[in-house]
Amino acid sequence: MKIKIALLMVLAFLTQSGFAETKIHEVQPYPIEAPEVLVIWGTDFNEPSIYFGTHLAPLNISADQSQCTIMAANPAPPLDPSAFDCLVVDLPVAANGEPNVPPGDYLLKIFAEGGMSICGDTKPSSLTFLYQPKDCSGFNSQADATCSGDMTGSVDAASFTFFGKDAEKWSADVNGDLVTFTSAGSKWGNKLSVLIDDGNFSQEVYLHTSCSQPLVLGEEFGSLELMDFIGSAGTNAMQMDLYDLTLGAVGPKGDAGTDGQDGADGEQGPQGETGPIGLPGLNGLDGTDGMDGATGETGAQGVQGKVGDTGAQGETGAKGDTGDQGIQGLTGDTGAKGDTGETGAQGETGMKGDTGDQGIQGLTGAQGVQGKVGDTGAQGETGAKGDTGDQGIQGVQGKVGDTGAQGETGAKGDTGDQGIQGPAGYAPVKGTDYSDGQSCWDTDGNGIGDLPAEDFNQDGSVDVMDCMGETGAQGDTGETGAQGETGMKGDTGDQGIQGLTGAQGVQGKVGDTGAQGETGAKGDTG
Repeated sequence: MKIKIALLMVLAFLTQSGFAETKIHEVQPYPIEAPEVLVIWGTDFNEPSIYFGTHLAPLNISADQSQCTIMAANPAPPLDPSAFDCLVVDLPVAANGEPNVPPGDYLLKIFAEGGMSICGDTKPSSLTFLYQPKDCSGFNSQADATCSGDMTGSVDAASFTFFGKDAEKWSADVNGDLVTFTSAGSKWGNKLSVLIDDGNFSQEVYLHTSCSQPLVLGEEFGSLELMDFIGSAGTNAMQMDLYDLTLGAVGPKGDAGTDGQDGADGEQGPQGETGPIGLPGLNGLDGTDGMDGATGETGAQGVQGKVGDTGAQGETGAKGDTGDQGIQGLTGDTGAKGDTGETGAQGETGMKGDTGDQGIQGLTGAQGVQGKVGDTGAQGETGAKGDTGDQGIQGVQGKVGDTGAQGETGAKGDTGDQGIQGPAGYAPVKGTDYSDGQSCWDTDGNGIGDLPAEDFNQDGSVDVMDCMGETGAQGDTGETGAQGETGMKGDTGDQGIQGLTGAQGVQGKVGDTGAQGETGAKGDTG
């Protein structure tokens, strides 16, 4: 069973609700030179009885308890009086009449009254615990109780899961920080084992609940403190503690000893775990905008990128229409030829004149008539065949054709040989009861022929013909019957899906150039 209990952070009655273990922590003889009283510090001194050495009667509680107040105000090391009980008792008078107890070692024993035992005449029928997350250091009187894990720091809702032999015997009821365990059926569990878990912390607690070991109010089992019960109450539990006390005169103070040698450096401790990542800091205020930086120099020309692969050859566009013939320009008039003068003396060769300006381009003459197209060259050889494309995807399987007609039954095989004759029956014995036994066909022994279950030869009646003897030896296999006629061909299955087109084969080699056709006749000059 698994239950959840939400932790309430305010527990008004938590501080003083539990009982501590009765224990002596420190004893101060007073006065120190010749002690007459013992000032005892410890926990849970509830109605205490103090026994000293071999003194049979408990020591008297001193009427003057002022030493507790005096020492608390001015404690002597190692005394730390915070959160401890204090008790002053009178030391006994020595047997030889001396008022002081002689120096020596003495066993100091304390008995104190603890919390109420819930184990009376019967076992309890209900146990109520206060849940307060803590470790396993709390005190209880059970020798076999166990606790493991630590819930200290838990603030989330915790779940309680029973485990162990008696897990199915328990049920729980939650009310705030109190959880009450009761019997889930008619039997009370003798052991309570519970897992406390909040998802981050966990603790396992085990205790006896059969009253074979003490169950005392106020005692703690890990994070569970026993607060209430239903049942018959017992007496208050008694707790005891022992303390080894040495009494002796204080000797003179000895000389200070010489300083010892420095001890060797200890080994480097293991690397501590990385602490948790801190919370992100707040964003700082935006800084003022800086001045614009000067324009940087133009970077060097980057390396020329590689020429990309040549694209696929585009299809040849359709030939455009021939443009209209331009107008022929007019020819200027030729001037009259002058008289030829006498030939002058050869003059000196003048300096080469500057090249004249380029004359204006004359108009293009009219297009001549198109020459005849030359004869077509011989057909080039066929290029090698490209590789076969990849196999297309298998088309969908066509439907199975209808089953052909049943072939004719083959001829019946020859009858097997007769089985071997069984042994002869025994002769009747005088005095033997030979009344009818079970019929050989009566497989269920009810004396009735059951149709159709016992009609093995399926002739409509149950008789000796349906008796099943032991299986005879396998007869020879009959000859194979004649082959039945082939059934009619089934309908053709549906066309499979078209397979994917195979990859394009490699381009065949270009054929050799055909012979040059004859040059067509020159067209008329435009």
